Amino acid sequence: MTISLDDTQGEEKSEFNSMSCGAIFVFGHLLEMAMPFKAAGVLITMIYRIFVGDVMIFLGIYFVFLGAFGLATFLTFQVIKSSFSIALICTTRR
Repeated sequence: MTISLDDTQGEEKSEFNSMSCGAIFVFGHLLEMAMPFKAAGVLITMIYRIFVGDVMIFLGIYFVFLGAFGLATFLTFQVIKSSFSIALICTTRR
């Protein structure tokens, strides 16, 4: 049975949001509980080290470039907008 969020209203929608956030935390706690077992503990430790080591470095670099690109795009369109209005004023005065 699937539940569509479009059919829910008010309190039910916030309840679903709370349950989804809670499910993420419970899953993380279950991973911590599985660490002592030899079969799962090695894999969980490896995935954690990959995530903290590689993915966080990638996300840091990604957000630096994303911010720089967004700022450059924003400033470019600001310059085009102001130079267009200056060119429009100069052409209408003649």
